Amino acid sequence: MTTILALLTLIFSHWPFGGGGVPQAQLRPITPQPFRVDTSAPLIFVLVQFVLFLIGLTVIILVERRRKRVDGKLEPLGKFMRKYLRQHWKSTLIGILFGINGGALTGLAVLIVARVIGGFFTFRGGNQIDVVGRERERFTEMAKQEQEAWVRGLGQTPEDRIAGINAIFDRKERTVKVVMWEEPAGGGYIGVRISRNLAGMDNREREFLRTVELLATTGGDPAWCTWKRFGLIWGDGKASIEDRSYSIPSGREAGVKDDKSAIAWYAAQHNVTVDSVINDILKTVENLNHEATRSQIPVPVLQNIKSRLTGGSAWLSPHEIPETIYASKGEYALRLGVLDGTTIPLAYSGEGSMITIAPPGSGKTQCHVFPNLLTWKGPAVVLDVKGEIYAATSKWRAEHVGPVFKFSPLEPEKSQSYNPLTQVRSDPDYLWEDARFLADMMVVPSQAKDPFWENKARDVLQAAIAYTCLEKDLTKRPMSKVIDVLHGVGWDAFVTYVQARVDIPSMQRAGHSLATMDSKQRESVLQTAQSSLSAWSGQRVERTTRKSDWSPLDLRNGTNPTIYICLKPSEVDSYISVLRVFIAQHMRVLCNELPPRGSAPILFLLDELPRLKHMPPVEEALEIGRQYGVKLWMFAQSVGQLENAYENAEGMVGSCAVRIYMNPSAADGLAEKLSESLGYRESALDSSRQRLVDAAELAGPAYRDLQIVIGSSSKPAKVGKSFAWQDPELKSRMGSL
Repeated sequence: MTTILALLTLIFSHWPFGGGGVPQAQLRPITPQPFRVDTSAPLIFVLVQFVLFLIGLTVIILVERRRKRVDGKLEPLGKFMRKYLRQHWKSTLIGILFGINGGALTGLAVLIVARVIGGFFTFRGGNQIDVVGRERERFTEMAKQEQEAWVRGLGQTPEDRIAGINAIFDRKERTVKVVMWEEPAGGGYIGVRISRNLAGMDNREREFLRTVELLATTGGDPAWCTWKRFGLIWGDGKASIEDRSYSIPSGREAGVKDDKSAIAWYAAQHNVTVDSVINDILKTVENLNHEATRSQIPVPVLQNIKSRLTGGSAWLSPHEIPETIYASKGEYALRLGVLDGTTIPLAYSGEGSMITIAPPGSGKTQCHVFPNLLTWKGPAVVLDVKGEIYAATSKWRAEHVGPVFKFSPLEPEKSQSYNPLTQVRSDPDYLWEDARFLADMMVVPSQAKDPFWENKARDVLQAAIAYTCLEKDLTKRPMSKVIDVLHGVGWDAFVTYVQARVDIPSMQRAGHSLATMDSKQRESVLQTAQSSLSAWSGQRVERTTRKSDWSPLDLRNGTNPTIYICLKPSEVDSYISVLRVFIAQHMRVLCNELPPRGSAPILFLLDELPRLKHMPPVEEALEIGRQYGVKLWMFAQSVGQLENAYENAEGMVGSCAVRIYMNPSAADGLAEKLSESLGYRESALDSSRQRLVDAAELAGPAYRDLQIVIGSSSKPAKVGKSFAWQDPELKSRMGSL
C-alpha cells in the first residue's frame, strides 16, 4: 500500500490543474520519498482545500445514497453517511491527506482511484469476506426496512393488520415485495429484492400468499414465512428483480447466464417451486388446525384461512363494509348482528327497506326486533302480534325516545284510541278517494275465484264511509254509524242522501246504483259487507275507535313517537281488518306528503306481515317509501307464506335493500333456492367451482345460529345471531310501561 501511495504522490505532483500545486516552470525530477503532508502551505489554504474536499465528498455520498435508495425512498442522510464512512474509511482518509497536500481536486481524484483499486484488490486479493459482510448488512437492512414499512401500513392492532392484509389481497391493486439473504452451506451467497403485482398472480398463488401473510402477522415463524413468501412471489420466474447480489460457488455455475437464472439456480437448490411451497403451506395449516388449542395462531384466523383456501372469500369481510350498503350513513342504523368469526357488528343505515324470512323459534324477535327498538332513536310503528314487543321495549322508548301509544283494540282499559275515519278528508275532491282506500283495507281479500260480492260490498262500504265522513266534526264520525248502514239501519235515508250529493258526482252515481239494486242482491251484498266488517262490530273495538289520540302525521312532528298495535296470536285472523286499516292508513298518510329536510326516518316493524293478506300500500311503500322517509322491515315465516298473500312476492323481496334469512328449510325448497342464489366460489387448491354453501349445510346445525344477509350490490354476509338477552346493556333496558 505504501508503494501505491508513493506512486499516487508522484502522479499527482505533476497534476496540471490541481489547486495549490507547484507551477510547471519550477518542476524538477524528484526521488520518490515516503508520503508526508506539506506543512509549508499556509493554514488558510489548507482549510479552504479541506472544505472544498468535504463538499466534493458530500456530493459523492449523496450520489451513492441516491443510487442505493430502497423502493424509491432515501435512507436518512446522517445514517447513510455514517455507514458510508465506516465502510470506506481507508479511501476517504487517503483522499483527505492528498487533498490537504495537493488540493481538493487532487484529493477527490485520489479518493476515487483508491476506491477503485481498493475494490479491485478486495475482489482479486481474496478479501471476499468484506464483500459478503457488506452485502449481508445491506440486504439485512433492506429487509428490515421493507418489513417495517409493510407492518406499519397494515395498522396498529392484530385485528387491524388482519383486516389490512385481507383488504390488500381482495382489491388486488398492490405490488408485493420480498427481500431475502441466504448463504448456503456449500458456499456462495445470494441477496435479492423481487416484486410482483397481485393482479398478475393467479388465484391459487394469491390466496396462498395471503395465507403466508396472515400467519406471519399472527405469530408464524419469520424464516419460514420469508421462504414461502419468496417462493410465491418468485412464481417460478415471474417476478420482477429490483435488486440482487450473488456469488455462485466455483464449479457450479453451469446454466447461470444472468440474474434471473442465478436466482432460479438458488431456488432450485432449496426446491423452491410454487407447487412445493403450496404443499408445504397446506401441511402447515393442517397441522396448525389439529393443534389449534396449543398454537399461538388465533383459531378464527385459522378458520378464515381454511375457508379462503377452499373458496370461502366470497363472503363479506370486515374491511369491505365501508364500500357496501352497510357503510355508516347516519345515526339511524339498524343492527343485523356480528360478522361470523369476528367481533365486527353489521348494521344498515341506508334508506331502503328490509325483510327477514325466518321460521317460528329462529330468534328474529330477540335478534332483530328487541335490539333495534332498544337503540333506534327515531319514530316507529310496530305490529306486535304477541304483545311481547311492547312488554320488552316500551319503557325504554318512553323514557329515552318519545311518547308511546299502545293500540290494543280488544283491551280498551289498557289501550289508546284510534279512529281511522278521522283521516278521511271531507273535501269533495278527496272524500270519495279516501273512502275507497279505507273500504279496500277493511274488506279482507278472500281469494275467491269470483270476487263479485266482495267488490259490491266494497262499493257499499265506500258509500257508507263517505256518507259518515261528510261530517266535518271529527268527533262525530263513529265507526258505529258505518256499521249501522251495513246492517240496513236508516238505509232509505242513507241512499236518498247519497243520491242527492250532486257536488260529488261519483257519490251521486253510487247512490243511484244502490237505489236501483234488486232487494235480493242488496241483501247478499250487505251480508258480505257485514261479514267482512264483523271485527268492527264488537263493543271493545267500538270503544277503542271512538276517537284518535294521535295522527299518523305525529310521527313526523319531531317528538319521535312509538305506536304499538297489539293483538294475541289467536286473535289476528279474526281482526285482520282492523290491523290492515291501521297499518295501511299510516303508510298512505305518510307517503302523501314529503317530510321536512333532516327528518328522522320512520321505521315500520311488521311482524307476521303475510297474515294481513294483500295490502297495496305495502307494495307502494317499498317502491316510494324512501322518498318519504318511510323504512319498512317486514317479517315472514317463509317465502311461500309471502307468496300466498302477494302475487309479486319475489319482486317485493328483490326490491328490499337488505334480505335476511334465518334457518332456511330444505322442506319448502328455500335452502336450495338460497344456496343457488349465493353463487359459486373458486377453490384455491384446484381452481374448481363449487357452491358457496350447500343447501344441506344451510338447513343443518352449522347455520343454526347464523343468518345469511344479502345486501344490494354487496357480497353475501354470514352473520352471527346477536340475542338481546345475551347483551347486558340491552337486557337492562327491557321493560314495559
